[in-house]
Order: sequence, then structure tokens, then C-alpha cells
Amino acid sequence: ELDWVSDGAVVKLLERVYDVFDDQKIDKLDWRTWLVMYALLSKYEVMTRDHFVWGFSMYASHGSIDLETTQAVPFTAIRAMFHFYTDENMRGKLMEAVDIAFDEVVESSTELNIAVRQLMREGRVSQEVPIKLNHFKALLDTPSMALMFEPGRPFGSRDSDTWTLAIEEDYMHPTLLLSVKTDRRKLRNHKKMMEFIETSELRCKRFNMESWARYVIRRKRCRYLMAECIVRYHVENVSMAMNAWTRFAIADIRAITIQRCIRGWLGRTEAHFLWFLHHCATVLQKRYRMVIAV
Repeated sequence: ELDWVSDGAVVKLLERVYDVFDDQKIDKLDWRTWLVMYALLSKYEVMTRDHFVWGFSMYASHGSIDLETTQAVPFTAIRAMFHFYTDENMRGKLMEAVDIAFDEVVESSTELNIAVRQLMREGRVSQEVPIKLNHFKALLDTPSMALMFEPGRPFGSRDSDTWTLAIEEDYMHPTLLLSVKTDRRKLRNHKKMMEFIETSELRCKRFNMESWARYVIRRKRCRYLMAECIVRYHVENVSMAMNAWTRFAIADIRAITIQRCIRGWLGRTEAHFLWFLHHCATVLQKRYRMVIAV
């Protein structure tokens, strides 16, 4: 019985969810598959590949979940996780890629190859073969599946962290994908905010060190420029001082030796004049004596 009218909407929603996972219309629901799909939406910070690995561990565990389980699980049960991951429009394409990856793993594993051949001899399908955790991880790493788990979209042009995977962009329902992306962005923003708060002291120290480094570099450049200017100024002043000192030294020497120079010049001039007179007198006497002798 429904106590309140609003409970009717809840029951309708639960019936819709039940019908989605009961696609065979047998009034049965695999709670493990539903739990994996619920984890995809509730634990949005975990990527889809990790959810699938966790789902396999849940299928292979009895009681508590053993993430390193060695138990084997029929591939048909694991295939159901991929079956309910997407809607009916994209389900065929995704299951085709899963089947191709399964065939590749069977061909590369001798253990699985022998088990598949034994099932086929018994008249059973190959997909009933039980696989272990290492086989399932190998299936996710096959070329046909590895592309799905590559980064699909980053948070932004300046933040290259993975926001969504390729399988989420291509196969997840747009409404669910929008919800996951919104929650992941909120979580990312919260982490960035906490990192910003926790590193405030470090950023202050870094800012002070960078400011001091820029100041030191500018001071060195200014010192180099000032040193060059000082050298030029000093050289010009020294040359001017040397020229002035030379002029003063010459002027002082001239003032001291001017009388000696003049007396010497007069003496040399007078001596030259007397020599010239003596030479003229000698020439005259020589000519006169020659006349008398004739």
C-alpha cells in the first residue's frame, strides 16, 4: 500500500529502472550488473575502465570483494556489464567491439583456446568460457577496446587532465554523461581550490624569491651600465686634467727660463755679428794687400 501520493512517482521510477535491467522480460534482475551501473554514476571520480575491473572482481568474489581475485567468471556474465552500459541504439556497436576483443584474447591465450575448443565439442557456445582477471584486463587492452579507454576530452585548453574517456563520450547516455561530467568538474574545482589554499605559503615564498631574483638581475645590469659610464667619465676627466697640467707646467717653465733664453739669444746674435765684422775686416785687408803687392 502507498501511504502518500508522492510514493507513486518513486515506485514508477523504480519499475522503470527494473524494466531497463530486465530487457529479457523474465522478471529477473541481475543485482550485480545494476550495482556496477550504479557505481558508474555514484563514484563519478573513478573512470569507466576501473569500474569494469571492479565489476569483474565483484562477479568473481564470494562475500567480500577481492580486487585481486583468481576466480574465473563466465564471459556471458561479464558481457552483461557492457550490454547495459549504453542504450539500444549504440548497444550493437559496443557488443561487436567486445566480441572482437574476446576473440583476440582467446587466440592469444592457450588456456582460453583449449577451454573454448572443449566447450564447442560439448555443443556449447564459446562465450560461456570462464575467464580470469588477467584475461579480462587483456581484453580491455586489446586494440579494439584500448581506443575506448583513451582520454576523450580534457577539462580545458589549459588543463589537460582527463575529463571523460572515449567510451563515455561515444556510448554513455547524454543525460548520464552530463551528470558525470558536472560532478567531475565540481570535484576537480574543489581539488584545485584545496591545492591553491594549501600551497599559499609556498606561492608567497616563490613570489618573493622571483621578485628578489629580478631585483638582483636589474641591480647587476644597472651596476654594469654605471661602471661603464664611470670609466668613460674618469678617462675623459683624466685626459682633460693631463692637458691642463701640461699647459700649466709649460707656462711655469717658460716663466722661469725666459730670461736665460733671451740672454742666450742676444749673446748668440752678438757673437754672430762680431764674427761677421771680423770676417769682413779680414776680407778687406786681404784685398788691399793684394793691390799693394801688384
